Amino acid sequence: MQGLLLPQPGAPAAPAHPPDPETSAFGFGAIVGRSRVLRDAVKLAKRMAASRTTVLLVGATGSGKELFARGIHYEGVTAREPFVAVNCAAIPEMLLESELFGEEGRRAGLVELAGRGTLFLDEVSATPLTLQPKLLRLLEGGRFRRLGGSEEVEVACRIVAASNVSLEEAVA
Repeated sequence: MQGLLLPQPGAPAAPAHPPDPETSAFGFGAIVGRSRVLRDAVKLAKRMAASRTTVLLVGATGSGKELFARGIHYEGVTAREPFVAVNCAAIPEMLLESELFGEEGRRAGLVELAGRGTLFLDEVSATPLTLQPKLLRLLEGGRFRRLGGSEEVEVACRIVAASNVSLEEAVA
């Protein structure tokens, strides 16, 4: 997994430039600013976009984590595949597993809907402890089990996760 620490919102920066009309809605062109830190973060994100590696974006609320996730998706190897975003903090704990992994015989979850594209897990730090082993299985082996299912499902989606807290510090 690759990590990318985003600059804090409100940090001193050079004047913003207008976004590129070709990529402003989805690519890195939507990220405006000229600070060296921001340019370095975009450069690193572009390198990550060229592979299918799992990415963790860490930054304060408002620092542009979803813009970076969309840039990594739409300017990378997964550009022609779905981009599925889920805010882990906005879904009640009891529903999150069903939303992510689906229910056997009833419906596909967001992981399956991402297909060979990107699953963006925003505020992944809000994921309940009981769900974390299932997420780990997905991250390590690209496999999961639907709710009520007995067989594992294999998927090839890229995971981009975001957190407004350092996960390393949170578990220390």
